[in-house]
Amino acid sequence: MNELSKSKEELTAHFIEEVKVKKRIHELEQKMESATMSLMSKRNELQTVSKDKGKESVQVKVIQDEIDETNGQMRELKTQLDNNTTKMISLVKKRDGFNSEWR
Repeated sequence: MNELSKSKEELTAHFIEEVKVKKRIHELEQKMESATMSLMSKRNELQTVSKDKGKESVQVKVIQDEIDETNGQMRELKTQLDNNTTKMISLVKKRDGFNSEWR
């Protein structure tokens, strides 16, 4: 009975961790989508401002800096997403191991 109780606790902890990682992946995907939309908006704004005020305008340089910052944020989000996806794959493999232990 003690072995069963220990297995139950281990499995519960495992699924809690899986849920946390899935939630984090979902949050990161939403942030990536938001950053992508922001980037598209900034690029459109850059085209408009560049056309209206010229490429040497201070406003153009500000928008370009914002685009660079957004690109940096997206790279960081991508790294976090990749790390969490790798962690999720590992958790799924571990879950599959639980199934084989019970056979």
